Amino acid sequence: MLRNKSIQQAFLAMTLIALTLGAGLASAQDPAATSPPPATDAVDMTGISEELFLQGLMDPFEYDPRGRKDPFAQPLVDRPVEQGSNHGPLLPLQRFALEQLQLVGIIWDVKRPRAMIQDPQRKIHIVGPNTKVGTKNGYIAVIREGEIVVVETIPQDGKLVSSAQILRLVR
Repeated sequence: MLRNKSIQQAFLAMTLIALTLGAGLASAQDPAATSPPPATDAVDMTGISEELFLQGLMDPFEYDPRGRKDPFAQPLVDRPVEQGSNHGPLLPLQRFALEQLQLVGIIWDVKRPRAMIQDPQRKIHIVGPNTKVGTKNGYIAVIREGEIVVVETIPQDGKLVSSAQILRLVR
């Protein structure tokens, strides 16, 4: 009994699908059923001469710049950077003073030496020569066995003064 009901329901569903698809195909084959009605508001261009038609297109264009931006102006004004000041985005190791950083490892007997520096948040950074460190425009000048040399440049009495600081390996 249950089996006959499910067969009947399946047959009914298939019949409905076939009828729906058949109706869709019939309307697709009949172009009168799908085509829009003809347009009655079309403009008749046969009586207008070509000269009158092009007259509006050929008028000279006059640009009035009042109240508008200059399209050729530079978007940002270039200003010189003060000597000794940071410019550009700060790297993670430039957020801490050199005294807050610890040298915890060195790979120095290779073609490109590397150092491992730990910040106060206990995060390890792997750095090489010329990496910017510290808050005083410092950079790693040399990586040696057991130490790195950081050169810091600070303004002093109107002049830039460079000083070398040594970070030794913590054992």
